[in-house]
Amino acid sequence: MKPNSSATEEAGKLGARSVTGSVKTTTDKGLVVLGHEVGEADREWAFALDGNTRVDAEGQTRAAKDLRAGDRVTVSYTNQDGKIIAQNVKVRR
Repeated sequence: MKPNSSATEEAGKLGARSVTGSVKTTTDKGLVVLGHEVGEADREWAFALDGNTRVDAEGQTRAAKDLRAGDRVTVSYTNQDGKIIAQNVKVRR
């Protein structure tokens, strides 16, 4: 998945940030969330997942493949080498 360039540029300027919303799609390498940063309008965010990405659901660590469309999430992310990388995905079911 390739994030849109404006989101990538924003992430680079802002450092570590978070987005709250709902999972739209997920793969073993990334996820798309329809959500927003605080004070912003909803939009699609494409996040890459790496070996350091942590998925927490109900106090337990889960695999990214356990995420389902419609899951409410907060994604903490950083920009690394032009990609928006999810650092932590907190699921609220």
